[in-house]
Amino acid sequence: MILLPEDEIETEEDYLMVDGICCFPDEVNAKPSQIRIASPFIGFSDLIKALVIDTEDGPKEVPYIEGQTGKIIGFVKDLLTIDFLQEAHGGRGILVASPASPKALMTVAEWEEQYGTDPIALVLMMRLWWKGMGGGVRSLDSNIKYKKLGK
Repeated sequence: MILLPEDEIETEEDYLMVDGICCFPDEVNAKPSQIRIASPFIGFSDLIKALVIDTEDGPKEVPYIEGQTGKIIGFVKDLLTIDFLQEAHGGRGILVASPASPKALMTVAEWEEQYGTDPIALVLMMRLWWKGMGGGVRSLDSNIKYKKLGK
């Protein structure tokens, strides 16, 4: 056990506890941590019909194009695709999970009943933000050569 000097101990709520266990605020649990789409040919971006971007003239709806930039303030879901997936898989075409219980996959209806939010909308906004930030992990050094294990 490591004891911190009294002047280093936070008296207010701290999300990184002294013992190194990271605790998250409750509101994070109301945002999906994963999405599973029944069709292997459909990705999350296929569920987006259009983006709503902020322009000088106000919000404007534009067709969704991969890698689109601008101040994205919303989107229009492709309800035809979403409804087809849901109907074809008995309401389980799209499943989501909460960080509070990542192994418990929930249907969209179950999520909406428990959390009162649209999980598809939340995932789409989080993923668009992530993709806009560059998404993935990469090295700053493009000259790195990776070797296969065992060679």
